[in-house]
Amino acid sequence: MKIPKISIKITLNQRNELRNGNLVDVAGTIERRISPQGYIQINLAVSRVKIVQHQVVTELEMKQSELWKIKSQRFKNVDTTIENVLYQSKRPSIALILPSGSIALSDFEAAKRAAATHFDFSEYRVTFSKGNSFH
Repeated sequence: MKIPKISIKITLNQRNELRNGNLVDVAGTIERRISPQGYIQINLAVSRVKIVQHQVVTELEMKQSELWKIKSQRFKNVDTTIENVLYQSKRPSIALILPSGSIALSDFEAAKRAAATHFDFSEYRVTFSKGNSFH
């Protein structure tokens, strides 16, 4: 599932005012287009840009945001995948890999029983200290 995006139409002068990490207040009008395939494209035609605060976001936060963006492009969002199956009134199949001989599974078992009304679980008990158990 693609993450919805809003396109922003902005003039060159307005764009030149913007810097990474600044907190800005943007005003404009929304334009909506519906494609023949049923997708809705939303554009914001910017009429005003006001810089509220300079460098609100730190370099570290910008790097973290970039890493989240890369991660979301390379890996599936498990929550979204499960939600999509549930919205289709289907029961997702979930594989549970659990440590054999664990004494802390009683709370987990109670939660699993409650969730079993919506999910089909397959359970695999392995010894986590032995890497070859996962093959």
